[in-house]
Amino acid sequence: NSPAVLQRVQRFVASTAFQSVVETDRIEYLYQRFFQRLPSEAELQVSRQFVEHAGASQDSRQVWQQLVQLLLMTNEFNYRD
Repeated sequence: NSPAVLQRVQRFVASTAFQSVVETDRIEYLYQRFFQRLPSEAELQVSRQFVEHAGASQDSRQVWQQLVQLLLMTNEFNYRD
């Protein structure tokens, strides 16, 4: 990712809007924000596992930044049907 995208991700995760979402609801918030839908059970499970696993060794804000980056790199975000 370009430095501009990384900076935008950092600002998004640091924003009051994102920080005010209860941590247990953040994955659903991200899917609603980026894809205008809730995550499937599989997507929710994989995302939770990612947050839990990465959170064991990293700062919470970095983990959320990485998840946001991953979602922004998906085909669903980048291409419309």
